[in-house]
Amino acid sequence: MSSTRTLRILDRLALIVGGLAVVVILVLVLAEITVRAAGSGLPFTSEYSSLAMAWLIFLPLAEVTRRRTHIAADFLVERMNPRLGAWVTALGASLFLVLYVAALFYVGWTVTANSFAENIRSQGLMMTPLFYPQVGMMVGLGLMLLRASVELARSVVTALHVGADTAA
Repeated sequence: MSSTRTLRILDRLALIVGGLAVVVILVLVLAEITVRAAGSGLPFTSEYSSLAMAWLIFLPLAEVTRRRTHIAADFLVERMNPRLGAWVTALGASLFLVLYVAALFYVGWTVTANSFAENIRSQGLMMTPLFYPQVGMMVGLGLMLLRASVELARSVVTALHVGADTAA
């Protein structure tokens, strides 16, 4: 199996787990509503649905990057000649994304390692270790860093080939 195919499978798997986080949040909120209607409450629903939100947000990032469905302001690039636009995309957007996600990954790794080492817990009734949602965040950021690196390489290759036939 090629590395590109493996990465795509990992992207999709993370997207599916992120989607399952939506289902978990929905079930928890509906359970809380149902139990409250009966005059009681569940102490864990608010805390766990909040923690699942981290997985919902971070795990799909790689697939969003692969599909290029993130927010991008490309109105300037569209007005440039194709060769310059390709280089601005490669070095501006793609390289910046790799550097930014790498910085986020480093900071996140430091926070996650500290949470694990110090056994830092949420302040909710369940006192859940914060390591659990942070691991999902790190997996999402790690996959996004891999995907952004692949997209950077593709952008550079595209930039090298755009207008090459007219330059020769």
